[in-house]
Amino acid sequence: MTQEFIMIIVKIFVITLLILHLVFSFVLTRQTKLMIKVVEARVTPTIYAISVIHLLASLFITIWALLFL
Repeated sequence: MTQEFIMIIVKIFVITLLILHLVFSFVLTRQTKLMIKVVEARVTPTIYAISVIHLLASLFITIWALLFL
C-alpha cells in the first residue's frame, strides 16, 4: 500500500509540474507576440514559430500525461 501511495503522490507532482510548464509556455508565447510588435527583425517569424511549437508540445505532453498517468 505504501508503494501505491508514493506512486500517486509522484503522479500528482508530475502533473502539477506539467500544468505549470504549460502556463509558462502560454506566457512565453504571449510575451514573444508582444515583443514582435516592438522589435522588428527578419527572424521574428521564426522565433514566434518556435514559441508556438513549444506551446503545442507542452499542451500535447500535458494532455498525454493526464490520460495515461
